[in-house]
Amino acid sequence: MRRTTSHAEALLWAQEIAGPINVAKYWIPEIGFRDAVRGDHWVGLSREGKEIYALAIGDNPEIDPAWQTFSLPKSTPREKSAQLQITGQWAAYYIESIKCAQADVIEIITDGDEIETLLTTSAPDSSVHPGNPEVIFWGGIRSADGTLIAVGALTRWQSGGIIISSIATHKDYRRQGFGRAVTAGIVRMAHDQGIEHVVLAVFAKNSSARALYESLGFALMGEFNHFSR
Repeated sequence: MRRTTSHAEALLWAQEIAGPINVAKYWIPEIGFRDAVRGDHWVGLSREGKEIYALAIGDNPEIDPAWQTFSLPKSTPREKSAQLQITGQWAAYYIESIKCAQADVIEIITDGDEIETLLTTSAPDSSVHPGNPEVIFWGGIRSADGTLIAVGALTRWQSGGIIISSIATHKDYRRQGFGRAVTAGIVRMAHDQGIEHVVLAVFAKNSSARALYESLGFALMGEFNHFSR
């Protein structure tokens, strides 16, 4: 195995393993970067914060004993992590923004209280909320009476990657196409700003959301199991 403390070299390894659009490029910024370890067909990158978080990509990665929380490809043999409990499962997708260039433009939402009310009542597990400095804009759709019924944020992470976060549809308006429309609208608005690729993450078992994203042209970057020691 090889090890590096160079973030640039680590991203080059990730690109060699998984191509130019890969999860490590978005999830592991230079800020807080600790190191990366590489095998023949895998690479694991880690960063320091409150604890050491790591992300591995490729085939059959090794688990560094220093990693405290980490995500491994779903395909990793379970015996490698047999002593650890899976605490989450997620999938990452990306899309070329031009695929939604003809989608309807949606409204920019600036009322944080309005957004927070929708998230609290209909998407309490949302990762991004009004006031988060990573937010570029919130996009939304209203009902005929002016009620905000679908919302999502376009964010810029520390990695520089552009991520769609906190897509939410009011619980009384689900399965009517509003989640699809707000997602497509946000991607279209990213395209209008010259952003070529947009990424998002979703709980692996959220089959309806995954089907929606795939129908819009999002491509799967990877499926992961998350562990905490």
